[in-house]
Amino acid sequence: MAFVYQGDPDLEAKAKKAAERISENMHIVANEPSLALYRLQEHVRKALPPMVERRIEVTKLQHELQGRCYDVDAVNQWTVR
Repeated sequence: MAFVYQGDPDLEAKAKKAAERISENMHIVANEPSLALYRLQEHVRKALPPMVERRIEVTKLQHELQGRCYDVDAVNQWTVR
């Protein structure tokens, strides 16, 4: 029996919306470069701070996880002896 992929309607809608936005932005870049650059700058100013905060949070979590992995390894070595 062959597997038939059932598309995720939510994912398809998001992909279509993203493609439309990209198309619109490419049209703006082609026809009005200064406006396009302004919109890109606006997007970066909105999107960058949350991304930096998430990166800091992920780095903290990575350090915590690494410490806990060391603890588990130490306990594991201690119980094996």
